[in-house]
Amino acid sequence: MENSINLSVTPFQAFLALAFQAWMIVFPIILIRKINYLTDLLHEHLDKDH
Repeated sequence: MENSINLSVTPFQAFLALAFQAWMIVFPIILIRKINYLTDLLHEHLDKDH
């Protein structure tokens, strides 16, 4: 008996996998930039008070 598993991947599934991997790279970058922007705003606001 052979233990071989045949998986067929449709082009749509391949596209989804690629898009998911790209998103796992892009999303943290967007998140970090957004956090940096918000902390900059916070620092500006705190500096105006003093």
